[in-house]
Amino acid sequence: MAYVSIGDMAQSFRFRQHNQQLKTTLAQLTDEVASGVQQDIGAALKGEFTSYSGLVASIARLDAYAQSASVTGTFLSVMQATLGTIQDQTAEFGATLISVRQDGDTAVLDAAAQDGAQRFSAVVTALNTQAGGRYVFSGMDTATRPLTGPDEILTALSTAVSGLSTAEEILTAVNDWFAAPAGAGGYGDLAYQGSDSPLAAQRVSDAVAVSAGVTAGDERLRGMLQGLALSALVAKGMVPSDPALRSRLLDASGRQVMSASSALTSARTEVGVAEAAVSAARTRNSAERTSLETARLGMVAADPYDTSTALKAVQTQLETLYALTSRLSGMHLTDYL
Repeated sequence: MAYVSIGDMAQSFRFRQHNQQLKTTLAQLTDEVASGVQQDIGAALKGEFTSYSGLVASIARLDAYAQSASVTGTFLSVMQATLGTIQDQTAEFGATLISVRQDGDTAVLDAAAQDGAQRFSAVVTALNTQAGGRYVFSGMDTATRPLTGPDEILTALSTAVSGLSTAEEILTAVNDWFAAPAGAGGYGDLAYQGSDSPLAAQRVSDAVAVSAGVTAGDERLRGMLQGLALSALVAKGMVPSDPALRSRLLDASGRQVMSASSALTSARTEVGVAEAAVSAARTRNSAERTSLETARLGMVAADPYDTSTALKAVQTQLETLYALTSRLSGMHLTDYL
């Protein structure tokens, strides 16, 4: 009977090829058992990709919203914390200044003025805070620090009150300087360096876009800085040294700070509403994504019984191949002579 023999090299190559195929199949089936998803998506869908692609696109869109919501949420959280710190630092200070003025003790007045100067510096520093490398209170221009340094602001403000001799003149000049818009040579030019436009609304879901509209140019924050700046002008000797005038300015400082502290509550509420909107959107997006992901996996799920059976069969084939290879490698011609 005629037959075709296979040489040793050819046989070795066939064994190696079969071994590699079995290993590839084994790895595929092992992954399917672990993930519950078929490796061959096309076969699982029988070539009908339309619905599956729609689900994948929707999930990708929700992932983008999740990223936007995370960044926006962090931004708003830092803004809220900063406003809270400012309010905490100034909540009692206004009333303290008013009571100090009524006390009339010069040393106590000087100490209160110094305290005000330190708080002014702290508030300016707080408003220059960043979140993720972006300045929080600069509006659209998040790459620019919103405020110049506290000393620079006081120096510019001292020029506006230079030569004035009455408390009323100084208070009017300070009020005008802080109220001045950009181009008028006041706060909008010499202190606030950010954008006049608030940060654009950030979309966090199909239906929700959230804006963080509080900037260091906001009149509510200007009012706080104005009140503290009056104390700083007194503390640094940038106004006449008349005790009655200084006392009057500190009283005005305290009243301004108290009024601005109430206005800060409005700003914090505005930010809080935006935070709540982001949180609600994240919850809805997460629930929708879970639903879509479940649907997607259902379309390409691997049957656990069939996959386990196939895996066992491949393992048996691989073990048989190893045993056969081992046995053949131990054969010698002398055994048959």
